[in-house]
Amino acid sequence: MQHQHDQSYRVVHCREQFPIKLYALLDLASAIDANTKGAAVASVAWLPHGRAFRIEDQREFMEVAVPMFFKQTKIRSFFRQLNLWGYRRISKGIDAGAWHNEFFLRGQPKEMDKMVRIKIKGNKKTKKENNLEDDPDFYSMPPL
Repeated sequence: MQHQHDQSYRVVHCREQFPIKLYALLDLASAIDANTKGAAVASVAWLPHGRAFRIEDQREFMEVAVPMFFKQTKIRSFFRQLNLWGYRRISKGIDAGAWHNEFFLRGQPKEMDKMVRIKIKGNKKTKKENNLEDDPDFYSMPPL
């Protein structure tokens, strides 16, 4: 006999990779926000251009949204996973504080297949070397 689970909250299996879970969380947040205007997962959202996302309320995000998809209990652990998967934090401009990855795009989940988790051992690059590129200007790019 199989157990029936409420799929509205446990959307992704625990074995799914981090980017897939994050994409599902953002999809859920978008759907709920469109239907209920201000639901619990409104603490995270895609930016209008769909090339980055922002965590609006870290406390609410960690207490409400993250437990639906992830095992992390601390925001620093979540940020570490973002960094290990190649996401970069935008440091200036209108999108400051948001996170992006060139293969993490709203409406294009197949692009995530190109994402690779960074191995920790043997990675001799410093944080400064990894962040040599300027923040991207998503508003000069064609819409998704």
